[in-house]
Amino acid sequence: MKAIIVTIPIFLLGDVYYAYYANRIREKNIRSAFDKGAVPTVEESTFVERKKVSQDIESIIQPRKGYSNYDLIVGNHGTGKTTLVRKVGHEHHGIIYVDVPENLSFDMAFKKALRWSPPITSWSDVLLKKIFQFERPREGEIYRLY
Repeated sequence: MKAIIVTIPIFLLGDVYYAYYANRIREKNIRSAFDKGAVPTVEESTFVERKKVSQDIESIIQPRKGYSNYDLIVGNHGTGKTTLVRKVGHEHHGIIYVDVPENLSFDMAFKKALRWSPPITSWSDVLLKKIFQFERPREGEIYRLY
């Protein structure tokens, strides 16, 4: 009986610590996407430098204060639009480049670019929710508090 009394608090502390540690790693991965940026590198052998266009793209990526326009980069297939945006974006921090292939939904591609993973919940937290029928709002859901 004494072994059970000692084991349960040790299990609960270990469980809570694991969830805390796993969520810290999760948050660190998401922050690193913003700190370092998430733009694929460009091979120098395939890159054709265009200084004026690169400066124009830089002004789009880092707009001046009060800038409220949406910009489009338009051109024929194979002219280097994506390569140039990747090259300029890779030179700046905090830029998230989202590539959405045909076989992947936008939200999944965005989560991948942000290095997002679902939050980790400790077993003790799950158990307390079941016992007291308490449920916190999930990420992305809105709950009325009144």
